[in-house]
Amino acid sequence: MPMRKKYAIIVAGGAGKRFGSELPKQFLMLDGRPVICHAIDAFYKALPDIQIIIGLGIGYESIWESICAEYYPEQDIWRSRGGEERFHTVRNALACITESARWQADALYGVHDAARPLVSPELIRRCYEQADQYQSAIPAIAIEDSLRKVELEGDSHVEDRSRFRRIQTPQVFGEAIHQAYLQDYRPDFTDDASVWEAFGN
Repeated sequence: MPMRKKYAIIVAGGAGKRFGSELPKQFLMLDGRPVICHAIDAFYKALPDIQIIIGLGIGYESIWESICAEYYPEQDIWRSRGGEERFHTVRNALACITESARWQADALYGVHDAARPLVSPELIRRCYEQADQYQSAIPAIAIEDSLRKVELEGDSHVEDRSRFRRIQTPQVFGEAIHQAYLQDYRPDFTDDASVWEAFGN
């Protein structure tokens, strides 16, 4: 990997409403460790010198502090404030990075969801390598299900699934991600790539 500084924003701002649990799924136990730890561990295995920033939902500070003290007592993991939407959580984390006295410009910035614990170190490395070369990289999975497009009139028709991909995280970008996140929030900003693309990248 190149010598550029690497940051990883792990978004842990969700409240787990769709999951139906009182405790957000990123804090539930999986194979003896909190779900969020599996994501963090994968980043450290992929890139041991990476700087991790947790975008934490409001009200879960004490839970995170307990996890950090138990599993990462010697790691310098930064914490930033979660926002109303995922977009705002990432924006706050990017501001946390630039406001740090240790911030290094011309870096690579990855964003990953804390509730995706099975990401592999190899995928993480590939995303950062590709972003170093092309300024952005996102993992995508081919769709195996049949797809139908529903029209406003209620009719539907089959779509060619070979033309579609399911987009995953981590999503990794160059320095321009900071400018992209200065845009006003839009409901169609469902991931970081949509924010990046709307800025003209």
